[in-house]
Amino acid sequence: MTLWPDMPDCGVYLVWPTEDSQWIHPEDAELASQWIPSTRVWRRSQWEDGYYRLHYGNQSIRVRPSMWHRVDDEGFSVGDPVEILGRFLENEPCIGKVVEIRFHKPSGRIHYTIESRELVLPRPFLTEDLRRLEEKVHLRASDFQTAIIPSASDAVGGPEGGVGDELNLHAEKVEKPASDDSHQVERDNGPAAQ
Repeated sequence: MTLWPDMPDCGVYLVWPTEDSQWIHPEDAELASQWIPSTRVWRRSQWEDGYYRLHYGNQSIRVRPSMWHRVDDEGFSVGDPVEILGRFLENEPCIGKVVEIRFHKPSGRIHYTIESRELVLPRPFLTEDLRRLEEKVHLRASDFQTAIIPSASDAVGGPEGGVGDELNLHAEKVEKPASDDSHQVERDNGPAAQ
């Protein structure tokens, strides 16, 4: 009985796995010969027509079952938007994207190269340095519009105030009109007089 790997999974080709290139789909042989062997972490996603489909960013190759070094899937892919976490001032927090994923053989860890503000950051990051940015949920439009409107008595040098007095602003909350053009107004005139 053949045991098929759970996919998707990740791995690296640290050496050329055979003496020939019969294990690579003929249409992908040129790209594979440029990128393998290397420390790039490939994501194996599916089995199709006798080949595994491997991805590295927007590049993909098809290979037959062959010897590779399996590594943990830490959930990041090339091109993913990420946040670099501060980690007690060890890192400068920023937003970027993953541009390289490499296996660091001496430590047995995956290193991520990040691009931020169109510059590749000079050092690699580990998974605990990163948080993947997810698409934010879109909230529905508010039923209210808020406007900050100064009252006449709040004008600098106004009836009760002098030059340099702070403006006392009042918020006015206006419900958006319904389809029949009716609306309600709710006013908040600030803290009650003491």
